[in-house]
Amino acid sequence: MPLEFQPKLLRIVQSRCVQRLGGKYEKKLDIRIIVATNRNLKDEVAARNFREDLYFRFNVLKLTIPPLRERKKDIAYCAEKFLEHFNQRYPEISKEMDGRFLRELEGHYWPGNVRELQNCIERAFYTGTGNVLTDASAYFDSIDEPKSSKHQARAFNGTLDELEGRNVETVLKDCGGDVCLAAEKLGISRASMYRRLKKYGINSKEASGRLS
Repeated sequence: MPLEFQPKLLRIVQSRCVQRLGGKYEKKLDIRIIVATNRNLKDEVAARNFREDLYFRFNVLKLTIPPLRERKKDIAYCAEKFLEHFNQRYPEISKEMDGRFLRELEGHYWPGNVRELQNCIERAFYTGTGNVLTDASAYFDSIDEPKSSKHQARAFNGTLDELEGRNVETVLKDCGGDVCLAAEKLGISRASMYRRLKKYGINSKEASGRLS
């Protein structure tokens, strides 16, 4: 938060009033303020990056949320909620998680916390083959994964679309260019399979090794 903005926010917190830009009157506020930060505000106060008076105004009830790696039991719960969201959004390619996938998630360091977990589930949802997410579906792209971590991060390059297109082409080749069989293995309808072939410019005859 810029230092020049902090006195204005402090005044709002103290007076419970705000005046619109260009306005002539102040409007009373009936609000409660929740402040979230990933920094140590005491250190920020000492470094003169955060006003001390504003800090004590905010510091009424303090809740410290441990990082996700210290809340192993929350990983499966959060993953299920994220997957439920994508299943509701795209019911034609709905998926479920097996124990191997969950064990991979629980063994990861999660430097990006819940947001990284959400991205991991979204990536696995779009790129996983079939309707069950296994350990092969768990791709991690962490920046600062410690070398001592039990599960080293798997490299992931390119966009989700590129990876999905690559998976569709691989499954189609494994099925000898049989679109219906490939759609069944991917857990999607034949119409959805054809849409993906068109989207990624994949030729089923070329995938089967037969050139027209």
